[in-house]
Amino acid sequence: MNVYIVVEGDKTELSVYPAWLGLLAPQLERIDDVWEVSDNNYYIFSAGGIPSIYNHVSNAVADINDINRGNHKFDYLLVCLDTEEESRQYLEDCINEKLKKDNRVLEHTKMIIFEHKVCMETWFLGNKTVFKENPQAQEYLRFINYYNVGRKDPEQMGNIDSEKFGSKAQFHHQSTCG
Repeated sequence: MNVYIVVEGDKTELSVYPAWLGLLAPQLERIDDVWEVSDNNYYIFSAGGIPSIYNHVSNAVADINDINRGNHKFDYLLVCLDTEEESRQYLEDCINEKLKKDNRVLEHTKMIIFEHKVCMETWFLGNKTVFKENPQAQEYLRFINYYNVGRKDPEQMGNIDSEKFGSKAQFHHQSTCG
């Protein structure tokens, strides 16, 4: 099995997905050049956010189709992106519109869209073993007083200060990564 992975972010996802794959699919070996695919490989690429992920998915489809011609190599294209304030359906529609505009159809490979509700860091906020009720840093105490993710669903948390943090996802990232 071979997997081509396009992730939205360039920090968290590039650390987390390889670690997860090491546990969930230890037979898969990471390759740094997509054209080196053979057996039991995965290739991971950061699209650097939205909207550039749509271009990169379209380019990935072209690459996969070229690589697979005559010799089926990639089984899956996994697209991993944050929903932020959008719905999964909206993001899927954006991907499909870009592919249609570029006249690209994925051949012999299954595309799976894997969304992070709000953002990947929101998942970390929900980790009960990591969450500390009484952190020492005042900024984190302020966050807990605003919305206690130890007691409430992190996906429902808003943004404490949109001027300072920008989007809801940026606030969630700040809440976990500091």
